[in-house]
Amino acid sequence: MRLILGSILFLISGSLLASGLTEHEAVEQGLRHPAIVNQLDARRGIARGRVESAGRWDNPEIEYDWESLDFAGGSVDENSFLVRQRFDLAGVKRLERLSASLEMEAEEARIELTRRELVSQVREVFYSAMAAEQRQRAVERWQLRLEELALAISARVQAGDVSRYDETRVARELALLEGESLAVSSEAESARDGLATLIGQESFELLGQVLPPGAPPDSLPSLLDRHPLLDALGAEADSAAQLQEAASRERWPEVSLGLGYKESRQPGMQADGAMISLGIELPLFDRGQGRESMTKERSRLLTVERQLEERRLQVEARTILRRWRASIGAVDALDREQSQGLIGMAEAAYGAGEITVMELMDAWRAELNTQLQLISSSLAARQAYIEWQTFTGE
Repeated sequence: MRLILGSILFLISGSLLASGLTEHEAVEQGLRHPAIVNQLDARRGIARGRVESAGRWDNPEIEYDWESLDFAGGSVDENSFLVRQRFDLAGVKRLERLSASLEMEAEEARIELTRRELVSQVREVFYSAMAAEQRQRAVERWQLRLEELALAISARVQAGDVSRYDETRVARELALLEGESLAVSSEAESARDGLATLIGQESFELLGQVLPPGAPPDSLPSLLDRHPLLDALGAEADSAAQLQEAASRERWPEVSLGLGYKESRQPGMQADGAMISLGIELPLFDRGQGRESMTKERSRLLTVERQLEERRLQVEARTILRRWRASIGAVDALDREQSQGLIGMAEAAYGAGEITVMELMDAWRAELNTQLQLISSSLAARQAYIEWQTFTGE
């Protein structure tokens, strides 16, 4: 009695400690993981830093000169202060700022792609753990039934109703099933450990079902224009085009303007006044030819890469849908097979003495394999559905 009460209390305490965990909650916890948050924030910070540093005006220069000249009648001292600033009349700085803003958009798109991949990883591990637990329960359930059969066969051997060959054969099948039970248990524990690492929670009970909801769409929707990878490549191509335009304007001269004050002292006279200086750069040697050519080719390359990536994504989307439909079809076929009630017929035939214990175990093994294949097909359908969610940003 104490043992039963202790077992009940243990189960109750375990159920209280292990809180229910849905896919949505797992994804939210995974995205809130400090390492993930810091990673995405750092990437945004780097992109913002590039925007803040791009296209800045040149810093002004402050110049001070002092001259002293000695001659027979005395000396001449001159002091001058000058503030000089370079002006971007060609608009190169503005184009560089625009290019950096487009790079920021590209980085945001790539961050969104990373976020989708992280969500996909959590979902895949979540349902892999759920499927592993279902496989574990299926094997353990048939293992218990086989243990009951082994006890019954052993009793019949003692009574002389069946041969020891049947007992040995059942014992061998039970040993094989115990090995499978250990394997699926290890798989389930590893999957739960992987999920716990991703979400930062040790104790949980998985809620939901492996088979995805609904059916795959009949046709491919127009989702490619909103795919973050295409957005990133498009923004990077536009950024390179702005840099190309900026490089082409480097052949225009830059102007430097200076304003200041000058004071001159000599025996019997002191004078002061304003100073104005004007400087014009002569673009004789470096006129941005190399940078213009490089950015032009980079823009062309990124445009071509976007076109190729769009074609690849179209093929990938069709492949995902085909794999999703095939997995759903396999699940439906296995469901129909299980609905035939073959196990009930086999057990009834064995009770009536129409089939042997070997034939009964074959029927049980076939049923177990069907259940395991049903779980695997359901997981394959879920994985295809997760890929579709990642593709569409759902």
